[in-house]
Amino acid sequence: MRIFELGPGDFGLRSSSLEELSGGDAGASARIIREVFSGRDDAARDLIVANAAAGLFIGGAATDLRAAAGLAAASIDSGAAAAKLAELVKATTLGSSPVELLP
Repeated sequence: MRIFELGPGDFGLRSSSLEELSGGDAGASARIIREVFSGRDDAARDLIVANAAAGLFIGGAATDLRAAAGLAAASIDSGAAAAKLAELVKATTLGSSPVELLP
């Protein structure tokens, strides 16, 4: 195991204060995610991009964090991230049957 610290610059993103990154409760966080997927471009977007980029990098989709951040940002900008979120919401909404979830 290796322990290290990452910052916004490692992803090619701007620095933000903790106050700018505070989301609130689950409802407020969900609203912020929808706003980012609809074009909001601020510290919240940077945080979402960094989190997605970390997953993309660890999953092998990119060779470095900056490239992974580019992939994450492109997914948001193209609407692909919003479409996947809509699929997830539909699949996890009460009343969905297992048959509906199969491709």
